[in-house]
Amino acid sequence: MRTIVWIVIAQVLLAGAALAEDDPAALFDRGVSQFRAGAFEAAARDLDAATQAYLSPAQMEAYVNTGRLENLDRIETALVYLSLAYARLGREEEARQAILRLLAAERIEATYTRLPLGGDAAEFETLARRLLPEVPLTANTQLAGVTPAAAPQTTASSAPPATPPATTSVEDRRKLVDDVIAAERARIAREAEERIEGIRREAEAAVAAARRAAEEEVAAAQRAADERVERLRRELESQYGTAAADPEADDRAAAADSVTRRGFLVSLREAEELIGRGRTSEANRIYVGLAEASTAPREVIAEAATGLYRTRAYREAARAFSRLGTFQRGEEDLRFYNAVVLFEAGSYADAQHELSCALPYIQVTDEVTRYRAKIEGAQR
Repeated sequence: MRTIVWIVIAQVLLAGAALAEDDPAALFDRGVSQFRAGAFEAAARDLDAATQAYLSPAQMEAYVNTGRLENLDRIETALVYLSLAYARLGREEEARQAILRLLAAERIEATYTRLPLGGDAAEFETLARRLLPEVPLTANTQLAGVTPAAAPQTTASSAPPATPPATTSVEDRRKLVDDVIAAERARIAREAEERIEGIRREAEAAVAAARRAAEEEVAAAQRAADERVERLRRELESQYGTAAADPEADDRAAAADSVTRRGFLVSLREAEELIGRGRTSEANRIYVGLAEASTAPREVIAEAATGLYRTRAYREAARAFSRLGTFQRGEEDLRFYNAVVLFEAGSYADAQHELSCALPYIQVTDEVTRYRAKIEGAQR
C-alpha cells in the first residue's frame, strides 16, 4: 500500500510540475475564461496550476529576501475563482482549502480588498462566510454593489482583524513560507489519499463485478448441464419404459433402468461437477468410460463425446463420435463438434466433409466462423 501511496503522490507532483511549466499568466487567463464559460473542472485545474506556478520556490525565496511577492493580486484572484469553481463542482472541502490559501496569502500583504473582481465573483464572500464563519474576511470594494449579502459586522473588542499586518522580518517571512509549504504538502497528501481511496473503490468494484460474472457463468453452465442431463433422463425413461411394458422383458428393462439411473446419468452429472471444479482429467476419464461402455445408449455416447469436445480431449472425442455412426437429422450440432475434433486430430478431409454437412443447419456463431476458416483452409 505504501508503494501505491508514493506512486500516486509522485503522479500528483509530476502533474503539478508539468502544469507549472506553462506560463502562469496564461494559466491564470485561461482558468478565469474557462470559469466564465462554465467549464469549472478545467478552470479549477488551470487556476490551481497558476497559483502553484506563481508560488514557485524561486518566488518564495525572493519574498523571504526582499519582503515582496510578485503577482500577489493574481494569486489571490486565482484563489477566488478556484474556490468558486470547486463550489460549482460540489467539492466544498476543496473550496474551503482554496479560501484558506487565500487567507494565508493575505498574511503576506492585505490585498483582497482591492482586487479588481467582477460580478461573476459576487458569490465568493457569501461562500467564504459559509465555509469559514470563524475567519471573517474584509469585503472587497469592487464587490460592494454586487455581493449578495453584506459581510457580518465585527468590533475590535470581539473579533480579530480580518487581515493580519504584513510580516517584515526575514525570520517572520521564512516562517510564513514554511507554513505555506507545509499547507501545500498537506494538500497534496490529502489529494493523493483521495485518489488512492478512489482507486481502491474502483478496484474493489471491478473485482466484485468479475466475481459476480464468474458466478453467473458457472451457474448458467450448471443449469445448461442439468437441462441436458434431465432431457436425457426423460428420453431414457421413455425408451426403457416402453420396453418394460412387455411382460417378457421386465428383467431386462429393470436392469437397463438401473444402469441408466445409477450409472449413466449419475456419471454424466459427476463429470459436469468435476469440470466445474477444474478437475478436467477426472471428468474425461468418466466421459471415455461412458463413450466406450457396450450398454451405453446413443444419447449417453453423444453427451460423453460432447463433454470430451468441450474439454478439448479431441482424440478421445473423435473416437466417441465415431461410435455414433450415421448422424441423424437434427444432430447437426454434433456433426459440427465432430468436424472440430477431426480437424484437431489431424483428419482434415473428414473434418471438411462433416463441416459442409453441418453448416446449412446450424447457427453461425463466432466459434463456428473461427473453425470454418481453419477447417476450410486446412491442406488435405
